[in-house]
Amino acid sequence: RRLDLVKKKIMESEREALFRDHFRWRAKYGADCLDQHVTDARNVRWLASDVIQFMSPFSASMRLPVIQLALIAIGVYLTVYASSLTSAFCHYGASKFKSYRVRVSTVPPNSSFSITLLQKGCRTATSPVFSCLACNGSFSATVYSSPLALEMDGFEFAGEGPLVQSEGSVIIEGTNTNDTGWTVVGSSNYRRVGEGVRFFEAPGPLASNMRFDFRYPWPLLAEAAISNFIFSLGCVCIASCGIAQHFVKIDVSTLAKMFFIFFCLLKAMNSIICASGYIVLGLIYQSFSPWCDAFAFGYLSLSLTSFETYFFDYLFQVGVFLLFTSSVENCTLFGDCEYMADNWPWMPTVFIVVSWIFLGKRKYFLKRTIRSVRDDRAHYDGRWNRLLAENVHTSSDFDRVKQLATNIQASTSKKTARQLHRKRNEVKRTVLSAAGSAIKSFLWSFHSSLSLDQFLNKNRNSIEFDYNAYQPCVPDTRSPVTRLDQLYSQASGVAFSLHRKCNEWADACRGSLTMTTVNAERCVVDRHANPVLWTWISQGFVKSPVRAVEKVISCYNGDVSLLLDVCRARIVFDRVSDIADCMELMRSQRNEIKMVRVKNSLLEREASWINAGFRAVVLNVCIHNEETIDLGVENHVCEIQLVLRSLSYVEVIFIL
Repeated sequence: RRLDLVKKKIMESEREALFRDHFRWRAKYGADCLDQHVTDARNVRWLASDVIQFMSPFSASMRLPVIQLALIAIGVYLTVYASSLTSAFCHYGASKFKSYRVRVSTVPPNSSFSITLLQKGCRTATSPVFSCLACNGSFSATVYSSPLALEMDGFEFAGEGPLVQSEGSVIIEGTNTNDTGWTVVGSSNYRRVGEGVRFFEAPGPLASNMRFDFRYPWPLLAEAAISNFIFSLGCVCIASCGIAQHFVKIDVSTLAKMFFIFFCLLKAMNSIICASGYIVLGLIYQSFSPWCDAFAFGYLSLSLTSFETYFFDYLFQVGVFLLFTSSVENCTLFGDCEYMADNWPWMPTVFIVVSWIFLGKRKYFLKRTIRSVRDDRAHYDGRWNRLLAENVHTSSDFDRVKQLATNIQASTSKKTARQLHRKRNEVKRTVLSAAGSAIKSFLWSFHSSLSLDQFLNKNRNSIEFDYNAYQPCVPDTRSPVTRLDQLYSQASGVAFSLHRKCNEWADACRGSLTMTTVNAERCVVDRHANPVLWTWISQGFVKSPVRAVEKVISCYNGDVSLLLDVCRARIVFDRVSDIADCMELMRSQRNEIKMVRVKNSLLEREASWINAGFRAVVLNVCIHNEETIDLGVENHVCEIQLVLRSLSYVEVIFIL
């Protein structure tokens, strides 16, 4: 109905033919052939795309069967390990022997002390007061000896005299035999780890009353056991997303990314709780590692949310950071390098090794890509150097283009440019009214003797669009275009307006247009050299569906809304100053032309490897006029390339 209103404005026969040609590929029923091509191509070519592995390394790696099997194996191992730690916590720090003795490293003369063994915080056995009037060295004495074994998980030390003003170590040893096979079961210098309590003989300051409790604090249980359960569940969930791609048609890459971010944040939150608990209990040194873990995993989740392209760079940084903090904690804070050697931190090591492998693969991909475009780059660089040697284009012209591009970029949105729908007016609708409408429609399908599929297809083809429910020229950032057929419909509608604007800009700024011949050869049409051909040139070419499907899969991870060059045009100029004039003219028409993004590679000292030697000013714009608003395509983003003629010669075959 709306197209009939616009039909009066499309009177030329070539426009009607072009309009019908662009809509020729549309499917008759609800399912769309282009979207099916995207799905099929994504399943077949996804892993074969080097660009996807470069731009979306996390999504690409999660689809590899090797990574999926490794994640499942790690998840199973962590589950078993966390279960063993949880069961071991029932007897954490406890020992059971028939005989206990105390050993003090340094006892000055005229000193006395006593030892009381503890069981679950309660006193069980107290030794007599050991007096040492003439001692001047180590001292050893029996604390408890009985045929019945006694369980202890701590001790109290009460000293008097010069002993409490010196430094030393108090060691508790236990045995089940007579004076042989003594095992260290307690010390005044100790450390709690996930596997148990580690005792050291290093001396420390002694006080008159000291209590040493070897039972685990609750933050240690959360740090050791719950943290491993979080890792195991995260590995299994992420691997399941990759396996589900073979059975369920869902966006597994996005789901796996969401799981990864969720479990990283869960791990960071768990670490913050553990660190806070250690500080409350007065265990300051123990809180160092949880604080570092919270920072590392919060940083990792934030990096994947914002910049997936550099995911493995961030993963490598996190691995190095965690390995460094582990060495600082073990060797500096606790002086226990042996524990780090016996229990090497495997998680930072895995992060470093995996990220190093993928970074090496990315470096190889970049080198191979640069080699593949070496000839094109040399051709473009030769043209560019000859262009600069002509002294026709001054530095002020390049600076002017650069300043205009900077000003245009400053006026655009900082968010990623996308193809967006119109913003819908806020309509307050209750849940009951929506449910009533759905039930009414469902019952009507049976009343009309139609099957459910027939009913859905009937409504899909006879739906009437309410134009008053949407706001023209207002894109909805929360509603990107998700279907390729809709994108082509918009491109076909906006191509006519782009054709007229490009003719206007090229005519005003001494430019030429490009067209494609019957033999699919690209050529440049000069207005003054061929005014007849200029009058019916079909500018505003629409990208071929085959190339669009390939680009969506290879470059944009299946995200159709990032495809901004379905409707595109190229204007060729002789001078850089003409390009600057065209940019100023486009910028002056801001009521009709909305700038979305600008890319300026037309710089005098531009690194040629970035664009394989090709240099141009690429503008992404939306056209807001009466025709595009009537068609509902005013938010469709088009691409306009402003190219120098000497560089355009490399691509085109001939000039008309």
